[in-house]
Amino acid sequence: MLREVLTEKWIIGACVVLIVVVFGGIFWFHHELAPYKKSADESAERHRQWEAAQKETEVNSTEVQTDGGATLVQSNTLKVEKFSGSEDNAGIIKTKIGLTSSNPMFADGVPKHLQFPNEWIGMYVQNFKEDYSELGRFSQPRIDEILSKYNPHRPITEVWPLFIDAEKYYYSNADPKYADNSQGAGRLDWMYQNILDFPEVFVLGNVDTDRFVDMHAVLVGNKEPDWNLWKLPDGREMRAATGYRYNVIHDRSHTNSKGKTYTSNSNMQFGHSGKNAKLITIYLSKTSDEELEQLGGWNYNVDPYSTGIYTLPEEATEHVLQMNRKAYGGLKK
Repeated sequence: MLREVLTEKWIIGACVVLIVVVFGGIFWFHHELAPYKKSADESAERHRQWEAAQKETEVNSTEVQTDGGATLVQSNTLKVEKFSGSEDNAGIIKTKIGLTSSNPMFADGVPKHLQFPNEWIGMYVQNFKEDYSELGRFSQPRIDEILSKYNPHRPITEVWPLFIDAEKYYYSNADPKYADNSQGAGRLDWMYQNILDFPEVFVLGNVDTDRFVDMHAVLVGNKEPDWNLWKLPDGREMRAATGYRYNVIHDRSHTNSKGKTYTSNSNMQFGHSGKNAKLITIYLSKTSDEELEQLGGWNYNVDPYSTGIYTLPEEATEHVLQMNRKAYGGLKK
């Protein structure tokens, strides 16, 4: 079954729609990336190998009872550090946003035609009053040029920590009146700056979208690492995969005072509550630990990008370019 976590549509749906219109229309096409599921499966295997090497790590857990009787397990195995507030630690440049970039391909500055429009500097999704299609027409051809000519193809293990530091900086300096939980705290020039600084991460977000969204949320402090970990009625634990709804059935045998044995069952449900959620029914008495793991989602105590568990397929950038060009062609009409 699926190992990767699907996009949490009921929370970030509005943000994804914005990205579609504003920054290339690419997230809308992530369903076309079926060939890259193999890469996700390979990262799952590397994850198992990584966990085997980390057995000495202690997991301290607490249990929180929920209204529905299910138990959500939380742990503190991944320490998420809030940004200190110093730009020196952010992995981003001190100079004006949009004019320069930490991307080595922009060592001489960002060409004028790739710079973010001055009139949109400081605007957030929440207070942008102009036509979003104009924003899309600006961004899409520039995304094409950045990915084609200014992508240094650095290892994800190198750029991902820099990207997360930049995100923490943006979150700590965002206007609380307009900030949201999307990239760049929802500020449009910061979102665009991320593409200039980290084109590799932009590609990553459109290839491993499912896991990318939730891992980003964990690392910037918007989610707990164990937000998807549940304790099942038989005592085992399972991580829910975003986009799925689980119906877990627990069969139990009982013997009454007269020696008669009978069977009863109970069920619990958890996971994605949206209308597009896929339902998975699990009979605990017939499901092994390995099968249970395969039916579940990612362990967000483990960052697949900084650890090298997940690596970009070689053809990922070209595929994302083709998707962006499809979207750009639609906007030009």
